[in-house]
Amino acid sequence: MRAAPLPEGLQQCLADRSATPFYFIDVDAIAAEASAMKAAFDGAFADCAIAYSYKTNAAKCITTTLCDVGLHAEVVSGPEIRLAVTDGYTPERMFFDGPLKTLDELQLAVNLGVRIQLDSAAEAEEITTVAKRSDRPARISLRGSVRRRFGWSRFGFMPNEILPIADSLARQGLCVSGFHFNLGTNQLSPKRYGAVLRSWQSEVVALMKHCRNQDRFVIDIGGGFPARSAGPNIDIPPWEDFAGAAREAVDAMGIIDDITLVAEPGRSLVEDHGYVIYGVVAQKRRRNRRLLIVDSSGLLVSSRGSWFHPVHVSPAGPTRYDIYGSGCFEGDASRNPHGVRLISLSGNGSFSDPPADTTSPRHEDGIAPYRPSGCTKAENYSRLIPEPSSTSTASWTALAILVRNAP
Repeated sequence: MRAAPLPEGLQQCLADRSATPFYFIDVDAIAAEASAMKAAFDGAFADCAIAYSYKTNAAKCITTTLCDVGLHAEVVSGPEIRLAVTDGYTPERMFFDGPLKTLDELQLAVNLGVRIQLDSAAEAEEITTVAKRSDRPARISLRGSVRRRFGWSRFGFMPNEILPIADSLARQGLCVSGFHFNLGTNQLSPKRYGAVLRSWQSEVVALMKHCRNQDRFVIDIGGGFPARSAGPNIDIPPWEDFAGAAREAVDAMGIIDDITLVAEPGRSLVEDHGYVIYGVVAQKRRRNRRLLIVDSSGLLVSSRGSWFHPVHVSPAGPTRYDIYGSGCFEGDASRNPHGVRLISLSGNGSFSDPPADTTSPRHEDGIAPYRPSGCTKAENYSRLIPEPSSTSTASWTALAILVRNAP
């Protein structure tokens, strides 16, 4: 892990707050990142949409800000569809993904007019039942699988399945008007997006012939765009490179005038702008090792062992330490930061970390948004670490128990 200074906005908030631990989200930095991505793709495509992945972090301060910036929403459940509607996204600006869609969720999506990106033959069969009960036409895309190092991904359809599924739906009066794929996580090569899209050219062109009287055909290249968790000292390509690679592929396929290009960023927009702040409560020595004990469990950063998280310290110094959390087990540890008083791990704005939990109702008090116009007052941080409640998931409940100085 590398040492780095705390961001200016976080330093300002620390001046107003002494209690730790807490999470910090720089909302305006997220908005700037989203605007930069949108501008890059708008520059490459006359018709495109950037759909923020709700599963990444559904904190209202993030989702409503991105709605205001002009983004669409990518959702993977009925609760996320409802959250997106509440946040101001119209159904036409939503894409319903994921490998599990219940009949009730499919019915909700069809009734509202949300585009559904089917993942399996079972979902294709279910959508025919659902569509018959709705006055709205179902807006359907098919997800194609992607070849990875270990073989074909478990998600989506194989190339030989795409057209038979489309034909089966057509016999039920349902039109497939889009194609979707997703490359995975932290994709550092923009050219891979274009290569995968071109590998599906024959299937995409055939699908486009199914629905000539429908809306423009949707090509959704998914997410997987990189964040700093890709590793230390990694150069992340600019958004223009990703947009340019997609445009080059679409041009080579000769379909630029007939499609809407969609991209689904998540972690790449929010992850690098979220921090978890610990306070140091004790120092110890173990032979030639120096230990710091912090005031919460490392479980606040559940991805600490698998993703790269830059370490920020205050005050900075040359001494090397091993960090241990407050959990009563030896493995509650992170390794080798600098500093003696305050520890911050960045890259905590997304996915498995508690503020990003979308498996339960949103915890509106779980996030501290920062805006340059002024820091949130200390009293408004009083419930950053939520207390247990009947609606809390296990991760939130455990979090409240482990944080000893939570109000």
